[in-house]
Amino acid sequence: MKGHSGNGNVNVESERDPRRKYDLTSFIICSLLTQTTFGTDFVILNLAVWTPWINEAILILRVVAVFKPTLYSRFSNMVALLAFPVILKIVRATILIYNLVKWRRENSITSTNYNVGPYADEYWVLESTTILEMVDNGLVSLVSPVMSRALHSPYLVMDLNNIGLDRYISALFLWRLAVHAKAISGFGDREGPKTGIFRQSNLIDVPRCKAPAYGKIHIGLFLAITQDAIDRIGQQCKEAHKSKKRRRSATALTSNKRPRTRVAIAQERREDDEQRENIEAMKKECPSRSLAMIELRYDVYNSPALSSFVRFNHPEKTSYGPQEYLSIVLTSQIAAGATGIAHEGQLKLLASDEKVRSVKVVVKLAFGAEQNERLRHEFDIYEHLVAGGVAGGIPIIYGLFEDVESDAVALGVMTHVGNSLWSLKPDKKDPESKAHIPEPAKAAFLRALSAIHKAGVRHRDIRPENLTLVDDDLVAIIDLDMAEINPSESATKTREMRSYVPPNEFPSSETTPETIYRFKVPRRRRL
Repeated sequence: MKGHSGNGNVNVESERDPRRKYDLTSFIICSLLTQTTFGTDFVILNLAVWTPWINEAILILRVVAVFKPTLYSRFSNMVALLAFPVILKIVRATILIYNLVKWRRENSITSTNYNVGPYADEYWVLESTTILEMVDNGLVSLVSPVMSRALHSPYLVMDLNNIGLDRYISALFLWRLAVHAKAISGFGDREGPKTGIFRQSNLIDVPRCKAPAYGKIHIGLFLAITQDAIDRIGQQCKEAHKSKKRRRSATALTSNKRPRTRVAIAQERREDDEQRENIEAMKKECPSRSLAMIELRYDVYNSPALSSFVRFNHPEKTSYGPQEYLSIVLTSQIAAGATGIAHEGQLKLLASDEKVRSVKVVVKLAFGAEQNERLRHEFDIYEHLVAGGVAGGIPIIYGLFEDVESDAVALGVMTHVGNSLWSLKPDKKDPESKAHIPEPAKAAFLRALSAIHKAGVRHRDIRPENLTLVDDDLVAIIDLDMAEINPSESATKTREMRSYVPPNEFPSSETTPETIYRFKVPRRRRL
């Protein structure tokens, strides 16, 4: 909702001129319309418009005291003359607060409802002049005790039960600072939803508002509140109707479940084949891509520009063609650990066959020298395993990239290999709670760990968070940042195998106290 003055948008700097004249007729019509139609804001409008007249009266009194001392006998000395405007303003502010509290108490309303119903408190009018006139005239410290008592009145200004007194005082403080810095006018108001302090209308010039008039603005606000209340009632009726429907029991749902049709089965097979084809294409295409373009798109993050990461130990170029880079959209955060922050994302690239390929990936962002070192060590381990013939049981690595502008950020990209066993536990707070692991998955974990050992690597951090399950017989072991290459004794591998006999203790018997402290893993935790 936008408020306009007679000549278009409001010029906030010019609004500070106290010598400007007001149209008394339009003020009376506007205030009477507001008072009789909506029963709100009459006192505030009165203060907003009549303040310049009081200031002019003070100026006249000063002139009379100088040129006509006999007519101004009360102010026989200069101290009394200078103190009179301050005293008058304090009295005016006190009377205003008293009248405002009394008026709201008599009408039993706040500025949030307009007597439209229980849903109208979603809207409010931020009336500036109650506080702004006192602040503008340097009365913040003098009037603050009065305002602190008035703000605790349940009849004043806000529905304190819904929005909270602290939040409203903070809003007043921000508004006060803006007025003190001459950023806004002290003779207007702004309108907007109370749930969004910064989603307000433009400054509305109350006495000179003509296009539209101030009364029309309130009529529009009144209609919007009414329409919103009607819409909410309709939505609540629909929800109540849905909740009255009879819910079938779990046994009924199980017994009446339709079997999958041939079309659905064929569709699933096509999607699986397409996913496998995309993964194979990514394995061939990604190593030749020297640039990764990263975009954040989840929660409050929405990158206005892409971030560039260059493949580690690759020369930089000034430009890249369509088949020289890949793009990744990060869609959620999975977890944060000693290696960095793991995100879930979607990797896309234009393949050599001119098709756009897309796969689900996990992206690790490492910050700082220690995390960068751990991430690079983890990718060295993955490369060693691939070179040693480990084809399954670990993620497919698409590359390690580093920030173009600095070495502070490193980025590792790998395939998404399902959910961890820890996430499958029904009750994660109960140490006796166990996840259901299919027998084929248990055997697959043992085969994967045995293949890692045959390649000369000891994991050293076997625990539920680092064991993932894609399907009944498709598993992966992740987070190799603590692994060792070519351990001297084969007995350590045997102990690591023995420490994982599902379900059994996690982490492994070889995990050191420093590791337990680093990952905050209990010494005994059953899957």
